[in-house]
Amino acid sequence: MPVGTQGMVKTLSPDELVDIVDAKIILGNTYHLNLRPGLDVIREMGGLHKFSTWEKPILTDSGGFQVWSLAKLRKISEQGVEFANHIDGAKTMLTPELSMEIQATIGSDIAMLFDECPPYPCEKQYAADSLALTTRWAKRCKEWHQQNANKHIPWDTSEQGQLIFGIVQGSTYAELREQSARELVDIGFDGYAVGGISVGEPEHEMMRAIENAVPFLPEDKPRYAMGLGTPPQMLRFSNGDTANGVTIEADIYQFTSGLFAKLSVLSEQISIFLGTPVSKASSFLVLSKAAPTLSFANNPLEN
Repeated sequence: MPVGTQGMVKTLSPDELVDIVDAKIILGNTYHLNLRPGLDVIREMGGLHKFSTWEKPILTDSGGFQVWSLAKLRKISEQGVEFANHIDGAKTMLTPELSMEIQATIGSDIAMLFDECPPYPCEKQYAADSLALTTRWAKRCKEWHQQNANKHIPWDTSEQGQLIFGIVQGSTYAELREQSARELVDIGFDGYAVGGISVGEPEHEMMRAIENAVPFLPEDKPRYAMGLGTPPQMLRFSNGDTANGVTIEADIYQFTSGLFAKLSVLSEQISIFLGTPVSKASSFLVLSKAAPTLSFANNPLEN
């Protein structure tokens, strides 16, 4: 699942994504798209699919990850998160309802609920309070989506609407991961993600977070491991690692941000000097053989 943070995947055209990468879906980011190019532009163009000339499915992150990554520029409250945006420092307020509205206007096929992504490490009480906030926000996201999403989605929703995924939080605490998973299932979503991973913790903690959440998620719904996607991780999940039970593995795998690339050979990474920049970031989406079939308004994504 290549990352098209602002609607396009850097260094690759939509045709190359299909013909060379064989990408089935791309990822966009609510926070960044809301700042640039902005909702007015995307709405005028008829949604992100038309804006980016990408005809296959799109998944949008809700902006919750920026609650973590822009920690020095934000303030969290019950209402939502106020950012001093990274472009010009202007104040930007993102709430669960606004995140859902932006994602509906963008017209992504899968919208993620707005959550707080806690830092690593964090005290158990902080993680518990953060989880409780994420659960309250999840209820607000679903309520807004049920009542309002079809008014904003830029396609005919009579046959297929926008899917919405819940995000399990709880940091490194097993009982909190279980609690989060159970609470989200009680609310009810089209799929479920394990979030709050790849935030600086060692890989064994990432895997434990998944193992502590997945057993409490329904097997007939997609399960998405956010933040994973190195080649060794891809092999682990695509080979049907039942200890993890993840049906969708994805997110950002940094290849390079300058003149270096990494060649991954199983568990070893080798840095190679290239002399020229290559793609800044990619990500991967793997559907296991046991994964449910997902259907979208913009082409089916099948096993």
